[in-house]
Amino acid sequence: MRKLRRLGILIVVAILTYTMTGCGEVRKAENSVNNMFKAFQNLDFEAAKEYIDLEEVEEQDDINAKAIMENLFQELEYQIISSEKIDKDTVNVKVKITAVDMKPIFRDFFVDYIAHAFSYALSGDEMTEEEQEAKMQEILLQSIKDRGSQTVTNEVVLEVNRQGKDWKVESSDTFVNALLGDFEKVVEEIQNSLDS
Repeated sequence: MRKLRRLGILIVVAILTYTMTGCGEVRKAENSVNNMFKAFQNLDFEAAKEYIDLEEVEEQDDINAKAIMENLFQELEYQIISSEKIDKDTVNVKVKITAVDMKPIFRDFFVDYIAHAFSYALSGDEMTEEEQEAKMQEILLQSIKDRGSQTVTNEVVLEVNRQGKDWKVESSDTFVNALLGDFEKVVEEIQNSLDS
């Protein structure tokens, strides 16, 4: 009888140990997701790189570019809905992301920029590449200020992987799209309209 009881206790301890280990991994993955979003909200891309691989996002020195990022991320909100441990090195974290809706912003931007480019072409003046980029940023910033209170919400499953002692979010197109308020969908719509 004692042997059975002892065996039962060992089984319970093994189950609890496995469960606690799994909870620790899930907690660490969720902490990385939380810290990543806080870094984005604070426009601290260096800090964000600790939790996600960002190849092309850098600190912006340009005043318009900084203002664009500030306005885009001012409405950024997130909520962790659930987490699932896939294996000892992978946790999937389902997140609801609310961001500035880029669809109305880009519609306005596209119309305003085309009108500007057309009137500039008629004037006979030429713009340098830097001047063109600055004008694009200026028009985009104004569009964000005019329409930036409209938001869109997406649910995304983030794959979070153990890398040594750290946990990092795997970047994906669906995540970038949600983070940037359906930006990928906007680009797709523009391409489709230009193709037809």
